Amino acid sequence: MYTQPMRSVSRMGFDAGPAFLDLTYHCGFSNAVSGTGFDGSQRRIASASVGVKF
Repeated sequence: MYTQPMRSVSRMGFDAGPAFLDLTYHCGFSNAVSGTGFDGSQRRIASASVGVKF
């Protein structure tokens, strides 16, 4: 039986006129790789996007 890892995503954005800023944080609560002896394989990903709208 295959079980999906548990995840959470947080997102925050700021939009002012033609410019925007977007911040995202992805947190994996459970191990992504199981049964291999690789403990602590929980994923943590942070990203930021800055842009200009036309």
